[in-house]
Amino acid sequence: IRANVTHPLGNQYVDSAVITIIDNASTVQVNNESMTLVTPFSGVYPDWSYRRPITLNNTGTSELTDYQVLIEVDTASLISEGKMNSDCSDIRFSNSSDTGALPYWIEPNTCNSANTKIWVKVDKIPVGESTIYMYYGNPSATSESNADNVFYLFDEFEGTSLDTSKWCSTTGSVSVSLSLIHI
Repeated sequence: IRANVTHPLGNQYVDSAVITIIDNASTVQVNNESMTLVTPFSGVYPDWSYRRPITLNNTGTSELTDYQVLIEVDTASLISEGKMNSDCSDIRFSNSSDTGALPYWIEPNTCNSANTKIWVKVDKIPVGESTIYMYYGNPSATSESNADNVFYLFDEFEGTSLDTSKWCSTTGSVSVSLSLIHI
């Protein structure tokens, strides 16, 4: 079989290739290199075009659970290449087994920059190196960035009053203005 082949992850394009199907189509050879056929990246985000592995390194002596990790990504380049939505709404993360979604929060005013700051709550980080995955490239996606799902306690102190579902005032008068709390 002869076919034109392009790689969905970008820079690995092949103008033309000879494809040989082996093992009932579970293995193929492209230009004499064996490859295993796979389904979309994961069952978690099958409609996303790009996946980037992110290596974590736990130098401690025990596994970390539900741990918040700060990841910096150059989203400006991805957006200018047309691979990511201009508001970063298509960013998603999955766990090391690529079977579960991970909650994340993008710090305000950092999208479409060389240093977009994204906090991800990772379910398990074993001692040593492990990998989570960042997905992007879905034009119809809406943002799932949510700090309340990442941090144990999060409040941007928006508005003019204290969020009584998170705080209890026992010292008298409390006011909020310009994202600051005044006690």
